[in-house]
Amino acid sequence: MKLFGRTDILFDGDDASRFLPWLIAFMVFLAVFAIAGSVALNKVAQNWVQGIEDAMTVQIPAGDDAAQLERQVRRATAALKSVNGVKFVQVISNEDIQRQLAPWLGEASNTADLPLPGVLEIIVDRLSQRLSAIVPGAVVDDHRAWISGVVSAIRSTELLAILIIILIAAATVGTVIFTTRAGLALHRQAIELLHLTGARDVYIARQFATRAFFLGLRGGAIGLALAIPALALVSLIMSRLETSLIPNLAPGIAGWVLILLLMPLVALIAMITARFTVIKTLTGIV
Repeated sequence: MKLFGRTDILFDGDDASRFLPWLIAFMVFLAVFAIAGSVALNKVAQNWVQGIEDAMTVQIPAGDDAAQLERQVRRATAALKSVNGVKFVQVISNEDIQRQLAPWLGEASNTADLPLPGVLEIIVDRLSQRLSAIVPGAVVDDHRAWISGVVSAIRSTELLAILIIILIAAATVGTVIFTTRAGLALHRQAIELLHLTGARDVYIARQFATRAFFLGLRGGAIGLALAIPALALVSLIMSRLETSLIPNLAPGIAGWVLILLLMPLVALIAMITARFTVIKTLTGIV
């Protein structure tokens, strides 16, 4: 093949030249989305930990008397500001509460008949337990108490994405081994002739490895050409959704670097695998 430079084995009639790039392209396509998903989940976990680990929410139940609720909110605000360790206290407006309820309640969140509690957002180092004595019925939501469970679930899903990438790499290795062995069987007569002329196994393995490298590059390029526009389209659609519950798959600079490295990485994996397979097969170990 002209693409691989000088070769003593005619690979033009080898089916691996047609099928291996497309199989690798499929693996690269899946790996791109696995990497993007892993990066997105990691970003979500970091944002949640950094944004909520020192935050708490105080909810004062709504009653029939709006004026009484307002007085309780003022008393709770004053009490919290006097607590050692409280760095920030802010009363959440009804408009903000309705906006946060909108994804679950829809238009019902904007009705005046909906009883809304008084909500205080606070940033703390530590919080005294005397608030409940000042405002009976106040509920303190320590975000750190439940965020650890959510982050653990995200980390588990992130590990699953990494496991998928590992399985994709293993499947790529298996595919290259299979096609290389098929090529050895197909070109058996040419290989025997090379042995008779004094060619060593390393020389023959180098030719198979070079072919696998360029086939891997071709497959990686096809996979990226298909995956990058698809990933960009999915990211655009998700960015237009008016919800923060779904992470954006835009991988960022680090993610794009990993994605672009897939093409040379998969080519190197194919080359090393093919070389190892040829040497082991020709020496009779496998």
